[in-house]
Amino acid sequence: MIGLALFALIIPFMLISMLTSQNTGPQGMPSQVEGIHPVLLNAYGQAADRASEIESDCQGMRWSILAGIGQKESNHALGSSISASGDTDPRIIGPRLDGSGAGGNTTAFPDTDLGVWDGDTDYDRAVGPMQFIPSSWVIYGQDGNGDGEKDPHNVFDATLAAVAHLCGNGPWDFTKRDDLRQALWNYNNSNAYVESVLSNIDNYDSMTVVFMGDGNISHHASNVPATGATYQCAPHGELPS
Repeated sequence: MIGLALFALIIPFMLISMLTSQNTGPQGMPSQVEGIHPVLLNAYGQAADRASEIESDCQGMRWSILAGIGQKESNHALGSSISASGDTDPRIIGPRLDGSGAGGNTTAFPDTDLGVWDGDTDYDRAVGPMQFIPSSWVIYGQDGNGDGEKDPHNVFDATLAAVAHLCGNGPWDFTKRDDLRQALWNYNNSNAYVESVLSNIDNYDSMTVVFMGDGNISHHASNVPATGATYQCAPHGELPS
């Protein structure tokens, strides 16, 4: 009888483990999300998990924060294919930042990368799925996929660089709304941008698997709208990263 009782207790936990391994990734992240390429979703999760490697005093980083930014910046690299190693094709390149107001930006950013990342030798452009400007990439660029290169057009590199940017000038605890809001402001000095990204993050947070006290799993449905609309590349609002 004792053996049967123990078996009855073990089975629910085995089922929870099986369901979780099939439907979630790092940090309770869903294994698939409509509108996000699987490789990019994996990059969001891996980068978030490595936050403490980038900055030891950066707490509360999660996949949904990076997904919220990625949705705003490039609609999750919409229109580009993503290879298994994370390279995007075609490259995502924003409008020329010549101060003319393109993309809502009125500050001129003269060329800093000799056109290496953005193909423009006169002015900089925001590049990649997380839309870094080349001068910021020099500061925050990361090698997220371990190939020895730091490429803003690679989703593993770009998402880890976003972590480096957000986690800089800490300490931070992104489970606190004020910390998250300030880090997003540092990423892009625009209140409208911050509010838009926070809304995205809240939607993605609602998809995260939560383990309930009664042993059940709560796996909320997404409130994120389908991402089928045409995306027009734009830099980080008023001040690109």
